[in-house]
Amino acid sequence: MPSKMTLEEHNNCKVLLDTKPSKGISKNKCVICKGRSMCGISPCPILSSIELDFKGGNESKNEFHGKSTGLNIGWEKYPNDTIYMSMLSEDYDPKAVFENERESVYYKLSKIFSPFIGSNIPQGIQEEFKKIAISRTPLKVDVNLSGMSSDKFFFSSVERAFGNIGPLYDLNVYGDPDIPLFLIEIMEQGLEYEQAIARAYEDGAEIEYISRLLATGNLGKPQRPMPSRWAKTSTYSVCSKHLIGKVKKLPVSRETAVYQNNYLGNDYLIIGFSRPWEFEMIERWLPNSIWTIGEEKPLYVHEHETYNGVSDQAMREGGSYYSGRLGTCELLMRGKEQAACLVMFLPSPESSVPFGSGEIRMGIRGSTLLERFENDEDAIEFACTKMQIPSKEIKKMSMLLSQNSLNKWM
Repeated sequence: MPSKMTLEEHNNCKVLLDTKPSKGISKNKCVICKGRSMCGISPCPILSSIELDFKGGNESKNEFHGKSTGLNIGWEKYPNDTIYMSMLSEDYDPKAVFENERESVYYKLSKIFSPFIGSNIPQGIQEEFKKIAISRTPLKVDVNLSGMSSDKFFFSSVERAFGNIGPLYDLNVYGDPDIPLFLIEIMEQGLEYEQAIARAYEDGAEIEYISRLLATGNLGKPQRPMPSRWAKTSTYSVCSKHLIGKVKKLPVSRETAVYQNNYLGNDYLIIGFSRPWEFEMIERWLPNSIWTIGEEKPLYVHEHETYNGVSDQAMREGGSYYSGRLGTCELLMRGKEQAACLVMFLPSPESSVPFGSGEIRMGIRGSTLLERFENDEDAIEFACTKMQIPSKEIKKMSMLLSQNSLNKWM
């Protein structure tokens, strides 16, 4: 019996999953782990079994020309792990039009090539990597491989997806790196990494750029490389912690507000209660999404923090939690009001392949106001009806909603 199933189908590609490697693994654990190898199996049997089948195939090459898009430092064998250099091929067409956002992401992914090298990097390549790491804008690059590229693609719930890998032999970077003023000031002032991250974020630097600097040991003290996924999660955590301090100084909203967005095919719904800052995130995974193959009922993941912070460092959701927390703070800062926010992340089975935790931040921060309510219960029922979720399911697990009930009782 065939073990491969189609997760997504677009005009330009199919997304396939080989379900055989993950048989026997509890999906209740998978929705919490999301590729962090908590089951002890590395690499993740689900994420490593995703295949992209592009119409017309994907061309195998041993030399590339294009623009650098970043560096990815692996984590499974850190500090002796592989480094992938991502580059966008020169034949990528930024004006290409597609039916939906996900299709455009897969098209771009097909044009990203990722030459890799082990931890023993020749001095010449190390110097070229340094230029790529510190440049805020992509640099023109020429790459030679010691073998032909393969169409293997890597997906992560924290990092951006990348693919078209091949062993790096030689690399030439053209032009000078675009070094922003804030980075020069951070180096001169010798800031600790948390201060440096907050400083870069305040200057408007993109999260991808900040985390790349951090991962490659080019942002704040101590200056040492770390896996890209650790750097990404740290960046979301520090930036959101920095914004929470600002949110707490905003006036508390007078009414309960409901916000909604659909981003990359997945739904986000936020209820902002008329109370001081708290944050809660609930994920609902329907049967036969990437983490719930074979399940018959939806699975939920829940995380909460009070006004004073999170107690267990968001073990159940990791980078997605901190990404969502940052997006929520940005949403409140835009509206210039403080609230206790319940975020519901509702991925659809057809759009559940992860593109990195950044998609959650963008989905939340891009939400628009649907309606305001004087009564919390009306807001809850409105939101749950909108998302077709039984309110009793949410009330059963939500700390924010149980506090509502306690306040009424008292």
